[in-house]
Amino acid sequence: MNVNHIGMGVVIIEDLFSIDKQTLADYINWLKRAPENTFEFYFEDGKEIAKNQTGFLFKAEDIKYAPQRFLDVRGKNRKEKPKDQYTEIVDYLEDSAYRALVEYCKIFRDAATTAWWRPLGHIAGYCKDQSIGPHCDDQVPFTWDQETGNQVSLHNSVSINLYLNDCVETISDQGLVNFVGGELNFPNVPFSWKPKHGSAAIYPSNYIGRHEVLPVIDGERYAFLTMACYGTSFDAKEKVGEPNEYKIWMRHLIDDIN
Repeated sequence: MNVNHIGMGVVIIEDLFSIDKQTLADYINWLKRAPENTFEFYFEDGKEIAKNQTGFLFKAEDIKYAPQRFLDVRGKNRKEKPKDQYTEIVDYLEDSAYRALVEYCKIFRDAATTAWWRPLGHIAGYCKDQSIGPHCDDQVPFTWDQETGNQVSLHNSVSINLYLNDCVETISDQGLVNFVGGELNFPNVPFSWKPKHGSAAIYPSNYIGRHEVLPVIDGERYAFLTMACYGTSFDAKEKVGEPNEYKIWMRHLIDDIN
């Protein structure tokens, strides 16, 4: 494992994990057989608008350029149930995300005080021409004079991205599960990076960690995404550490970084 603090709180970890590439490709193909609709569509002033689960609005015609989100990575709601190898991949990625966070908190120890739990990770896939513009991961899409909507992003403290395949230089190097383009760019550092299988990028979820994914030129780009979070819902109370099917509590994080 190679841990490198690039600057501005951005940490790159190489050789964090390794998954058999054929098994990984089979798992991705299984996910793609039942695509998930993560947008809600409606009309406003005669124009079709798409809203994602965080509450951000897009023109409907721009959705083709947005990444595909696979939220049900364990196939709980799928008719075609996953092979054991696929759920083992998810378990391994969740464990790898935690190990990456431990390394991050060894560099930024106070980050552990804002890392109580993680949401269940999901996979983002980018096909040719797809990208996502500059943003930070704790943004909340308020609209003046409108009721507040989904505010779950307020809990995000540290963003954890695990990369499942390789960003390569030319199409001739593409192979089975590689891609061209799709670099991860941090305008505030500044730093642009070509992800590789088994690597991770960890960074502040706030404006310091503003980032973007540049357009994929060829192939398909896949990453496992999760967050370190703190706080709880504004309209519900719960005991810290109480079992929750949507959260992974990190009770031993501070012990693990010592």
